[in-house]
Amino acid sequence: MEYKTGDKVQLISGGPEMTVNGIIGTDSLEQRVSGLLKLKGNADGDVYCQWFVGSTKKGGVFKPQMLKKLQ
Repeated sequence: MEYKTGDKVQLISGGPEMTVNGIIGTDSLEQRVSGLLKLKGNADGDVYCQWFVGSTKKGGVFKPQMLKKLQ
């Protein structure tokens, strides 16, 4: 499935609603950010998401096949 910045997603296994912040290796994510995420072992095409736990912003990178798009 193709994701784009701003899509609402959730892990297939459940968890919080997340927002796609960008796709690693594409113009949707700043090149500097993509580079830093790749240094941490992520790959082109991985999805960078953000969500809130209370008022604390969290972020993580997920393989596209781990996610489902929400309405």
